[in-house]
Parts: sequence; structure tokens; C-alpha cells
Amino acid sequence: QERLKLSGVWKVVSGDLGGKNMTSPDVTNVTIQPGKFILREQNRSVTASWVIDTSSNPKALTAYLRAGAKLTPLNWAYALDGDKLTLCTVVKPDAKTPDSLETKEGDSRMLLRLDRAAAEK
Repeated sequence: QERLKLSGVWKVVSGDLGGKNMTSPDVTNVTIQPGKFILREQNRSVTASWVIDTSSNPKALTAYLRAGAKLTPLNWAYALDGDKLTLCTVVKPDAKTPDSLETKEGDSRMLLRLDRAAAEK
């Protein structure tokens, strides 16, 4: 059921990187569908498979990016509140899932605040 709640198109409304506000985040939106996690940036998009762990605190979403035969996990902590989604990741391949939904000055975390796209409501 949580997977269905996450499904849809999510528009980035704000973001922080290393504790500082990103005036124009590279990521513009995220599309979550059964079996597909699509991260759209201004000039490209990346498609991955995904799994969630709702037993962890915060909840965790892992997107598996494929590069040739290798799958690289991109681990996100997330919180879903109706039509609002918060995602937090460490901007390094194979990094562990963040233990909180926050970023502090000097860390390598990216925090994204997203709203469900109007057509999805």
C-alpha cells in the first residue's frame, strides 16, 4: 500500500545540499511507478528499479541504477505526508541511507522537498 501512495509524479519545490539552500536544484522532478524510479534533472533523466523499507526510521527507498551489468544503489530516507514527499540522500555512490531527513553544513547530503504534480491529485 505504501508503494501505491508513493506512485506518481513529484515536482521538486526546494532543496538543500550540504546544509545550504539550492536556489535551482538540478533535480526537477521524480516519477515513481511500479518497478520504476525516474529522476529527472535539467538535462537528463535516470531510470532505476526501486524497493522500500517501511520498518526503518526514517523510512528508506533504494533506487538501483544500472550501469552496464552493475547495479549501484542510491539510498534515500523519505517521509510521505499526503501530497508532500521529502527525500534525503548522501551524494556518493553506495553511501548508506541517511539516519535523518536533514542536511548540515559541510555534509554531503541532498534534501529534496516535493509536491505531487497537480495532474496526479
